Amino acid sequence: MGEYGTYLTFHFGTPKVEVLESLAVLNHRRLALVDGQYVFSLDACQWVAFQDGGKIAHSESDREVIKRAAVTLRGQKLIGVAWRTAPVGGGFHFDLGGRIVFQRKSASETENLWTFSTRLDPHPDDVDILSFTAFAKV
Repeated sequence: MGEYGTYLTFHFGTPKVEVLESLAVLNHRRLALVDGQYVFSLDACQWVAFQDGGKIAHSESDREVIKRAAVTLRGQKLIGVAWRTAPVGGGFHFDLGGRIVFQRKSASETENLWTFSTRLDPHPDDVDILSFTAFAKV
């Protein structure tokens, strides 16, 4: 799990570590970033996380509650994706009993709800993207 809060970002697949030498003097430490070959982001949406059927966090939970939920979901494999058009949303299912359900924040929301990116080797900046966007009915 890379980032968390209203937005959730998962990194999985073959890890890539980048060490930023230019920040070596900051607290006498180098900044090391771990990025996965695959990146999955829940973007502008409401979400609820579950483990073994019990609710463990939601998009407006306290930061520490979200952090604990992120730790619970860390290391679980994404095994299923579902979506619906009314109301716009869906869910993600993980192999060890984790689940995240999501829906757009409002009927007028048109931003990406989630994005799946693949870093292609040997060009790490070459990214394929699949996203799920909610469009308002006119």
